[in-house]
Amino acid sequence: MRYIKHLFVRSFYRCAAPARLALLCAGFAALGGCTDETDSAGGSSTADSHIPLALEITASGFTGQPDASPDTRASEQDNYDTWFEETDAIGLFAVRGIGTPAAAIVDGINNSKLTYAPAADASHKPTWQPADAATTLYYYADVTYIAYYPYKNGIVIDPTQSAATILASFSGKTELQPAADQSTPEAYAASDLMTADGTATDTADPSRKLLSLTFTHSYSLLVLKANLTKAMYVAPAGSAFDYHPQATATSADPGAADVMIRDVKAYKIADGVFRAITKPVSDDYMRGSYSTHGMMVEYNASLAGLASLKANQRFECTVNVPLSGTADATERALQPGDYVFQHNGKIEIYPGDGPVDASGKIPDYTNAVGIVTTCIPARMTDEGCSGDGWTHAYVMGTETHGNNLRWCWQNRMLADLEDVTTITQAKDYMNGCKDTKYILSTKYNDYEIFDELVTYRNNNPLPQGVNRSPWFIPSTGQWYDLIANIGGKSPDDFNNNTTAGWNSNQDGTAILGEINARLNKIGKSLPDGVRFPCSTEPGLGAWMVRFNGNTVEFGTVDKTLKELSPLYFFAF
Repeated sequence: MRYIKHLFVRSFYRCAAPARLALLCAGFAALGGCTDETDSAGGSSTADSHIPLALEITASGFTGQPDASPDTRASEQDNYDTWFEETDAIGLFAVRGIGTPAAAIVDGINNSKLTYAPAADASHKPTWQPADAATTLYYYADVTYIAYYPYKNGIVIDPTQSAATILASFSGKTELQPAADQSTPEAYAASDLMTADGTATDTADPSRKLLSLTFTHSYSLLVLKANLTKAMYVAPAGSAFDYHPQATATSADPGAADVMIRDVKAYKIADGVFRAITKPVSDDYMRGSYSTHGMMVEYNASLAGLASLKANQRFECTVNVPLSGTADATERALQPGDYVFQHNGKIEIYPGDGPVDASGKIPDYTNAVGIVTTCIPARMTDEGCSGDGWTHAYVMGTETHGNNLRWCWQNRMLADLEDVTTITQAKDYMNGCKDTKYILSTKYNDYEIFDELVTYRNNNPLPQGVNRSPWFIPSTGQWYDLIANIGGKSPDDFNNNTTAGWNSNQDGTAILGEINARLNKIGKSLPDGVRFPCSTEPGLGAWMVRFNGNTVEFGTVDKTLKELSPLYFFAF
């Protein structure tokens, strides 16, 4: 039978510091408690009117975080509660006139051992029994009670000192030092020195007094979380990309062993979770080592914002050890919404639904160059890309370029561009790269959006070795897929469509919101209220997309309209 010692109410404080391996380190602050109220039977000739004294034992938790508050004895399965066991015992002193020259121990309550006993009847209340049957606890007037856990034989105090000084003195006693080897439950629990003081108070029952003792931890609790990071995915054979090296899954390391935390051999709570009780120190470092997968891992992390490891506080360090190879990785094909990088002469992909950090960003987000909008082979029909093997994906850029640009200075039709006049044609017209190549082969400075594209290309040359197209103005079909695949709604389902355009007065905010939710993971967004040009012509006009609040318009406008902000695409 066990009875709850204390619960952990939690808050969160995060910090980080350099270490030999990538790691995250955190310190935390919070408090919680749960009460065990027991009666101690017996009598004493020196007790005031022989009034029984009831004990109320409360042990505060180490300050901790919401999702991982620790215990001092219980297993992970105990939901981070701490439980008294039948072998637990506290030492109790009763002092009259504490802190004065005349102070004295009262009635032999001098390191009296009280042992926890689970409930033996239907009351479900445990008791704290004096180890010596001749020792009884009764109420004494003007008496301060001093207690500590765990009980040790031979502990003495100086009653002429103040209660605070006496409580502090326990951590200096040889018998109550944290063990250098806490790898067993017994050694770990025995290292957790707690102290309390109190005076008896009245209860609703005039024949009964209450002594309430709230224990606090004299030492610090240090927690190491040892994790492994392994590749989540591997690209199918023959793919034109690899997965980003930070597209990894993190899990507790079941093989972590020989864990040292600040020179203490730590206690294993669960796979990858180790704890040690240590004396408070003036520096702010979590450091130590452990072995895993045939290597020795050393960590050394400063707890940012903290000057020291304090008593009654918990500090946590998470070490993520990367494992090379893809032996356990899942094969995964390219998907719309995936993030595109250009690293080391190749295309790398971070999954669109991959893990993000606390701010909602993907790893290495500042180096992302785009988001996959189309990767279905049947849609990869841009004639400007197929000859070079850029048939795996169309990729939208991460931001617009230029403001208030025109498609062209005058309404005229380019004879070699296809005349796309209906939404049926526009949906499947995928030749953005082909159109861009053609217009750039003409007097392109007459076409402002293409002139701006040339400037951007010149300022951002393609990385060497990466097999991808130059940036281009997307076609109607390529923009269609962006809206359908990234925006989350097919233009065919808009509520005000005509044969010449897709229009909705109720979906604009939601669609742009979905697109920007993807872009926000790399610190980008598209503006509302501007027109995004397509490469595609319908006679003398040009196709464009515009979000304006709940309205979205995908149709044709005058080529000379000076409202365009191009969003570039590329293919690989």
